[in-house]
Amino acid sequence: MAKKIRWIIAHHPQELFIRTAKQFINELEELCPGEFKLEIHTTQTFNEQYDNKMPLFNYRKSSIKNLEDDGVPNNSLSNDSRPISHKGFGNKWGQLFDTLEAGEFEMTQTPVSYVGTYCSRDFVGLDLPFLFRDHDHVSDVLDNEIGNELLSDISKNRDIVGLSFTYSGGYRIIGSTEPVGSIEDLKKIKMFSYTKTGIAFFDKLGIPAVRVSDLDKEDLAEVDHIASIETTYLRFTGKNILKTNHSMYMTTIMASMKFMDSLTPSQQECFNIAAKKVAKMERSWSVDDAAKFEENAAANGVTIRELSITDQNTLKDAAKKTYASYKKTASLNGSLIKKIILK
Repeated sequence: MAKKIRWIIAHHPQELFIRTAKQFINELEELCPGEFKLEIHTTQTFNEQYDNKMPLFNYRKSSIKNLEDDGVPNNSLSNDSRPISHKGFGNKWGQLFDTLEAGEFEMTQTPVSYVGTYCSRDFVGLDLPFLFRDHDHVSDVLDNEIGNELLSDISKNRDIVGLSFTYSGGYRIIGSTEPVGSIEDLKKIKMFSYTKTGIAFFDKLGIPAVRVSDLDKEDLAEVDHIASIETTYLRFTGKNILKTNHSMYMTTIMASMKFMDSLTPSQQECFNIAAKKVAKMERSWSVDDAAKFEENAAANGVTIRELSITDQNTLKDAAKKTYASYKKTASLNGSLIKKIILK
């Protein structure tokens, strides 16, 4: 009988994660024909089918007005829009990792920022600005010894297996309710970020920023007006974008160690091969998605502005300051940033 793989999607844009999960099972089928079958779930559909009490991730896909919350709809695998509260949102990710560790489902794909918070501190460093020169540099780092070392660190801390690194978006940009074309423009409006590294980076630029996870219902009313957010092309549905390409939005494919231990050595190797192959494909798809977004932007009424050389240099100077301060406050592996930059 084929072993069941329940893949939980607790993140937006869900279509990217569905695409990755489906391709993973296709690759696995070629390596281990007939040995596995895939179920794709949100936390809600998983709870309904398995009478579980996994935390729910309410979701609003939006520009700034409809602020995204890195979740999925709590009733289906489809787009949705509803009022939400972000308070306690981070704790839900902690519960999700606990549930994966307990073996109550088999696989997921999650942002490195949450992996860094709940599994392995060094993953937080992957969100640092201008850490990677380009997409080839990402592959050189994450598909080799540095990436393998990072993935192995997950299992040292949790009964969770890290399998590979994906994008699910690629380069971050700034989306705004108002036209923005410079650092000075950004200083005039409210800025939101999902990551601690993003908050630290904007602080070095003199741009006050608020973490989305710190918002409450009252704060959301302010977001409806003049605001900007650190995001990716496919996570933003507004009309004003500042192309900063200052960091990579990365995710990690993970599996329950309890599940992996139930597999034969041959099957475990198949999982590793399939996950790494799919990760390369997914990163390539994300690059193509970004190119198509830019190609169709004008026709869709989206204006993409680019920074001046002077502002680009200012961003990179702020990035260096962020590295220095972050190493002191986040207990990151002191050599990790240097190893990545020199790779």
